[in-house]
Amino acid sequence: MLDPPHRKEINCIDTVFEKMKNLRILIVRNTSFSHEPRYLPKNLRLLDWKNYPSKSLPSEFNPTKIRAFNGSPQLLLEKPFQFDHLTYMNISGCDKVSEFPDVSRAMNLRKLILDGCENLVSIHKSVGHLANLVSLSASNCTQLHSFVPTIYLPSLESLSFVLCATLAHFPDIEGKMDKPLEIVMSYTAIQKLPDSIKELNGLTYLEMTGCEELRYLPSSLFKLPNLVTLKLAECAFLPRSLRMFIGSPSTCAKLETLHFDNTGLTDYDLKTIVAIFPNLKDLNVSRNRFSDLTLSIGKFTNLTSLDVSYCTDLKGMPSILPSSVQKVDARECRSLNQFSSNALWIQVKKEKNELEVMMPKREIPKWFHYVNKGRFPDFKARGKFPAVAIAFVFGEVNAIDKANRSINVGIHLLIEDERRKFRNVPVPENHVFLCDLRGLFSLEEWEDVGVGVGNDWKTIQVYCDTKLPLCSWGVYVYKSESNMKYIQFPSNDPCSSF
Repeated sequence: MLDPPHRKEINCIDTVFEKMKNLRILIVRNTSFSHEPRYLPKNLRLLDWKNYPSKSLPSEFNPTKIRAFNGSPQLLLEKPFQFDHLTYMNISGCDKVSEFPDVSRAMNLRKLILDGCENLVSIHKSVGHLANLVSLSASNCTQLHSFVPTIYLPSLESLSFVLCATLAHFPDIEGKMDKPLEIVMSYTAIQKLPDSIKELNGLTYLEMTGCEELRYLPSSLFKLPNLVTLKLAECAFLPRSLRMFIGSPSTCAKLETLHFDNTGLTDYDLKTIVAIFPNLKDLNVSRNRFSDLTLSIGKFTNLTSLDVSYCTDLKGMPSILPSSVQKVDARECRSLNQFSSNALWIQVKKEKNELEVMMPKREIPKWFHYVNKGRFPDFKARGKFPAVAIAFVFGEVNAIDKANRSINVGIHLLIEDERRKFRNVPVPENHVFLCDLRGLFSLEEWEDVGVGVGNDWKTIQVYCDTKLPLCSWGVYVYKSESNMKYIQFPSNDPCSSF
């Protein structure tokens, strides 16, 4: 292996590898040779040489035993051989390739990486019919206009075309593909998905964020039996496509995660989403135009996470959120009425594990067990690790820091003055961050923070490292899990309800 930290030129004869007859792995990086080699070992299994100093391999070299290749594809594929052992090919970053060649003589290829080939324009149709191909990635190929007209890749599990800004066509699928499959095609110019998407029985994950030209989703997409995650953010034309399915029976029963942020959704579109995807657990509809969630969100009985951040027109939320909801991000929803804010506070009374709520600044309710203005949260506990929710109310920053919409808050958990856990949370000014302490730091017992179990009182502090002023904080004790006798707040504080 030749891989010096700085580029190096080696002065050698053209038969430098001739005596290395048993060499199986040859890796040459950041190195140039004074002469191109006239000989390569016939037993090579891995050849990694992106800047090979010639347009062709030595004439007497038989590359049929190579299993993994990293370099210009023409070097290898120009040879008139069957590449039955070749399973891995990586040409990422190769700016000399404009057309990826025929690979029909490498039918056992399992992984193909074409990332960052900035001059790649097209890919040979044979790539669409590699029976053993498991993974194909051609991301950041900015000149790629077409993939292949049709595909049948029964072994495929991963397909990626991220940041291929000129790629406008998704191929037709010629046969059933049942393997669990993830497809990521964010920031492409694709305008529609074919009706033959129904052949992708194994599709579990589809992401097309930032596909601004995407106008059509076939109904067959929503009938796929294993689709779990669908991310279609920043696709402004999609709502009108969704509206075509209103009134249709719901068939997308397994879909759990849906991201439709910044797509211009209206109140009517939300009703459509409820009808099509009734079993959602994670819904991101941030940066949209709707104003009322009272009739829609309550129907998601399995919902655990809701993101409506930056929905500046949002006024109403249901008085009772689904009991399953653990996380709500309502940052910058400054039109939210008091009634709806109260509904978010009420989630605390449900004593939800892993609770996290972000919302515009409001006073901490009087029914919290302890409220303090200034300082940082601190209290004592013994026995089990305390099950509590903590509310942080942050104020305004100075004019210099207002350029950032959210400011990082470093939240430190200290036990007996020793830092045990840390979490970074971006928070806008004049906002409340409400969380379950255990969920915030992913812990359950004292042992999770390196503290032994015992009946000794332990001081717990939650320190916030941030430019945001902490106006007040409060603690709500989960009574179903905590013995109130084993939690102690500063008794001399006038805000305490104890």
